[in-house]
Amino acid sequence: MSGDLKTQVRDYTEFFMGTVESIDLEEIKERPLRIDEGPVPPLASPSRHRGWLVGVAGAAVVLVLGLLTFLTRQTTPEAPAVSQPSPSPTVTTPGPVPSTPIRVDRWTGAGLLGCEIPSGWVQVCGPASFDEAAMYAVTAGGPGLVAVGANGLDYSTREDDATPWDNGANDAVVWTSPDGLTWTRVPHNVVTFGGDGGQQMFAVTAGGPGLVAVGRDGAVADREGHAAVWTSPDGFTWSRVPHDEAIFGGEGEQRMVSVTVGGPGLVAVGFDRPAEVGEGDAAVWTSPDGFTWTRVPHNEAVFGGESRQMMLSVTTGGPGLVAVGTDGDYGGRPLGEPEGDESAVDAAVWTSPDGFTWSRVTHDESIFGGPGAQRMASVTAGGPGLVAVGSVTGDLTDLHPLQRHHFDAAVWTSPDGFTWSRVPHDDAVFSSSNESIPSDAEEVMLSVTAGGPGLVAVGLDGVDDCGWDSAVWTSPDGFTWSRVPDARICNGPYDRMLSVTVGPFGLVAVGEEHYPGAAAVWNG
Repeated sequence: MSGDLKTQVRDYTEFFMGTVESIDLEEIKERPLRIDEGPVPPLASPSRHRGWLVGVAGAAVVLVLGLLTFLTRQTTPEAPAVSQPSPSPTVTTPGPVPSTPIRVDRWTGAGLLGCEIPSGWVQVCGPASFDEAAMYAVTAGGPGLVAVGANGLDYSTREDDATPWDNGANDAVVWTSPDGLTWTRVPHNVVTFGGDGGQQMFAVTAGGPGLVAVGRDGAVADREGHAAVWTSPDGFTWSRVPHDEAIFGGEGEQRMVSVTVGGPGLVAVGFDRPAEVGEGDAAVWTSPDGFTWTRVPHNEAVFGGESRQMMLSVTTGGPGLVAVGTDGDYGGRPLGEPEGDESAVDAAVWTSPDGFTWSRVTHDESIFGGPGAQRMASVTAGGPGLVAVGSVTGDLTDLHPLQRHHFDAAVWTSPDGFTWSRVPHDDAVFSSSNESIPSDAEEVMLSVTAGGPGLVAVGLDGVDDCGWDSAVWTSPDGFTWSRVPDARICNGPYDRMLSVTVGPFGLVAVGEEHYPGAAAVWNG
C-alpha cells in the first residue's frame, strides 16, 4: 500500500468489504441439501441477516484496528537506543525479617525476637487501649468485632479458672475492631460503665438492638452486687439497662456470665449466691429485645441442690438451649495444703426448649463426675451436635507443695443436649507437657467455638516459671483433638485466652496479660 495512513486504512476497508459476497435468500431456499450437511437449519429472518452483516462489519473493524497498529509500527521510525535513556529504577531494600513475630516486653520495653506464638496465631502488640484492663469475651458484631471486659483488675480473690473474679473497684470496658488487628477503646462514661463498687462485662453477643453485654455491678469482696445488662446498636454507643431489684438483684450476689440469642430473643445465665461461702444456685434470665428482662422463677430441683450450682455458658442447640457449668463447692485450698473438698465439684448440664422451662440432665458419675473436680466452662453447637470444654483435676493429695492445682483440659460431646459422653483423656493433648515440679501444673480450656478445622478451644497452660501461657486446641469433629504448639513467652506476662470467636477475617481470641495487667488479643 502507498499514500498516507488514512488512505491505507480506507483502501484496506474497501478491499475487505469487497470480499463479502451478497446473500440471496431465494437462492438459499432453492439450494439442494447434501447428505453430509445434516438437518436443515432454520433460515434467518432479514433482521437476523442484518445482524450477521453487522457482525462481519465488526470483524472488519477489528482487522482494521490490527492493521492500524501494524502500520503505525511500520511507519514510526524507532529512535536510536542512545536517545532513550532508561530511568533508574527505585530499589527498596527490605528490612530484616525476624524468624518469629516481634513482641514487646512490657517489663523492659525491649523487642523480643525469640517469642514463640502458637502456630498460625499472632498476638496483637498491646496498644495503649489495652493497658490496665482485661478482655473477658469477644463476638462478631458492630463494626466487625466487639470485646468486653473490665479495668483495674485484682485477682487476689479469684476462686476458680472458669470465670474471672476480682475484689472490687473497677469499671466495665468495651473495645471495637474492624478486623481483629486494630482495636479502639470505647470512651469511658461513668454513668454507663462505672458506678459504686465494681462493674464487669463477662459476655457479649450480637442480638437485641445490635449487641447485648451482661455482667455484674457492685462490690465483690463483700459478696454483694447484682446482675447487669448493657445494650448497643453498633458497638460504639452503649447504654445501661436500668436496675430492677426484683429481676437483677436480691440477697447476696447475682451474676450473668453468659448470653446467647435464643428462646424469646435472648437468654442469659449465671448464678445467685448468698453471702455464705460455698452456697448458691444457677440462675436464668430472658429478654425479647435486650431491654426488658425477666428472671426465670427458681426451681430448687433444677437450679439448686446441696452446695453451689453455677451456669457458666449457654448456647443455642439441642432441644433449643443448652447451658453448662458446675455443681458443688470449689472449696479452694491453701497453697501446698491438700484441703478443700474438690471431689464435690462435678460438671453439670441444663436444657430448655424455649428459655423459660429448664431441666437438669441426670448426673452420670462416669461422665460428669469422678475423682477431683470436673468443670464445664464453655459450650457451643458443633461437632456431633454440641461440644463442651473445661477442665478436670486429679488426686490433689499427690501434688508437690508448690503446686496449687493440677488441671487437665477436658471435652464432652452430645448429639442432642441430653446424652453426653466424655472424650477419652489423652496425656499428649489434654495434660501438661511437663509434669516436673513446679512447672506446667495446669491445662484449662475456657472457651470453644465452631471454626477453623471444625472446632477451636482456647485457654491456658501453666503455672510455671513463665506464668500462665495462652493455649489453643483444634478438632475437626469434636472427638479428635490436637494441641497447637505451646506459646512460650518467658517474660512474666501470665497471659491467657479467655474467649474465642470467628471474626470477619478469621479466628480471634481475647484475654489478658495478668502482669502487669493488660488486655490481650490473638488472631489465628
